[in-house]
Amino acid sequence: MCVYFNTRAYAPRCVFPVLHYFLLQASSKVAAAVVALQRQLPLARVLYASATGVSDISNLVYADRLGLWGAGSPFRDFSAFDAFVAKRGLGGLEMLAMEMKSSGM
Repeated sequence: MCVYFNTRAYAPRCVFPVLHYFLLQASSKVAAAVVALQRQLPLARVLYASATGVSDISNLVYADRLGLWGAGSPFRDFSAFDAFVAKRGLGGLEMLAMEMKSSGM
């Protein structure tokens, strides 16, 4: 994970490359820290980079900024989103991946 600052806009930019790999290797404290960082920097632009983000829904737990759960979405938190997608199985994951791609995520 790296954070760098845009000197013109003073807005931090957070880059999380293949972070799900590190989250799987570490404790849930890492995921909590990533989510906390994003909440502490509400104006930051965030880039999530993963080739396998939707292969397992838990890979998205740190990706609050996608807007798939939380305020303004039908799911109050990640747990509600996870339960909804889990009921739909592999087909649900494929539909999610297609929706994310078509909307530019």
